[in-house]
Amino acid sequence: MGIVAEPADVEGLHVVPYRNERIVAVVPEDHPWTKRAAISTADIGGEMVILREPGSKTRHRVERACRQSNVRLNCVMEINSREAILHAVANGMGIGFVTQVEFIPLPGLAAVMIDDDALSIGYSLCCLSVRQERPLIRALFGVALG
Repeated sequence: MGIVAEPADVEGLHVVPYRNERIVAVVPEDHPWTKRAAISTADIGGEMVILREPGSKTRHRVERACRQSNVRLNCVMEINSREAILHAVANGMGIGFVTQVEFIPLPGLAAVMIDDDALSIGYSLCCLSVRQERPLIRALFGVALG
């Protein structure tokens, strides 16, 4: 059993939608955005942005939202680890993006909500279809989906 971000349709995999997580902007704690309840996608324009690698669902959502809002992304760095992005942001190298559940409140960091419903990722619970009726797996699905 696992939690997967927007899994592809795979024969033999039992998939149940679990929850949606909002993508937040991760900024240094002294960034002007930290004084605001939320920012808009348009606010991202002009910022030095640190993005995940191509193929990342977070990156795809941010790029798509910016395209739809005619916002030019100023990507200054590409990193294949969310933890490394958080450290790069804490060291003043730019701003980054993670889902709210993935944000780790490291010293020097703040998460800022983005007022754009397109900036979210759906997570699903998954298991092999042949195992979905096993008592422990059925119980885990029941607790998680409550």
